[in-house]
Amino acid sequence: MDMNALHAGASAAGALAMTVGLALASPPPRAVDAAPVASLPQDSVVVCLARRLEAGREVRVEAAEARRLLREEPSYEGPCAVEGPPVTLGGADIAAYAQLDDRGTLYALGVRIEGDAFDVMPRSPHDGNRCLDVDQDGRIDMRRECVGGHERVVHLPEVRFRAPVTSWVTEEREPTFRWVLFNWNPAGHGPPGVYDVPHIDVHFFIQSLAERNRIRIGPCALLVDCEDLEKGKRPVPERFVPPGYEDHGVVEFGMGNHLLDAGAPELAGAPFTHTFIYGSWDGRISFLEPMIAVSYLEGLREGRELGGCFPVRQPEAWAEAGVYPTSYCIRYRPARDEFSVSIEGFRAREAG
Repeated sequence: MDMNALHAGASAAGALAMTVGLALASPPPRAVDAAPVASLPQDSVVVCLARRLEAGREVRVEAAEARRLLREEPSYEGPCAVEGPPVTLGGADIAAYAQLDDRGTLYALGVRIEGDAFDVMPRSPHDGNRCLDVDQDGRIDMRRECVGGHERVVHLPEVRFRAPVTSWVTEEREPTFRWVLFNWNPAGHGPPGVYDVPHIDVHFFIQSLAERNRIRIGPCALLVDCEDLEKGKRPVPERFVPPGYEDHGVVEFGMGNHLLDAGAPELAGAPFTHTFIYGSWDGRISFLEPMIAVSYLEGLREGRELGGCFPVRQPEAWAEAGVYPTSYCIRYRPARDEFSVSIEGFRAREAG
């Protein structure tokens, strides 16, 4: 996301299995991998042993052995993942993945990023694809007239899972989370002194890619079309907004509005590490977004940070039935030299 404006203002009839992308899943089992390696629970846990060029193999081991595997073997927490097609950004590979437990229910959605990504991804502030000569002086100011940093659409895999028995499960239902938008911001963005540090945005979109692509460029707010700005500013009904989240009118071309956690430490002067944002468009929640500083990710790689999972504050209700996460997780997988950013702890919610 880009926020210079802030500085100025989801088995029917038994055991029904469905293949509909990543649509609906029953609540996952206890999330045994929802803690940093250093604090894994003291009982058996599931680990995926997966070498880069071979299929993964799930093993259930004691916590001490899990810690060893995660440290020394090309493994990661939880069930083995299914990946979508990777994309490249500079010299770095990025791929979206899904993890399902042994019952076939959704465990995690995430992206993996190569460990040396921040050494090989572009250093220019923006990729030049979302720019507008606002002052019509015949040239583009990359810092003032561009948004979004370096952007990649990352497609989620299509997987088969076992659907829960609920009143709203139908084969025609579309996935709750449809695709991922990854943004690399090497120079950060506003407001100054808050988010103006190198960081990544991982947007898990509920809104379709086609609808997102209809958010036009223009001279208003963060380079958004002025008519579209009014759509972006349309308030989300209070029961669909988590407590403590505020709308500052941070409407951006190709993204929409950003609702910020008013209690985020960085907004009170603490150094930015990571935060969680709700996106909205036309009065509806449109994406969920972990935003993470490179300094925090480098701290994971160098052993200065533990990482782990953090709660996603929940609204009173959701406008659409689906499965929604209760935590977001930031991890470094040392023996694989890769980062993962995921949403987990899914719960089925009916439309409110």
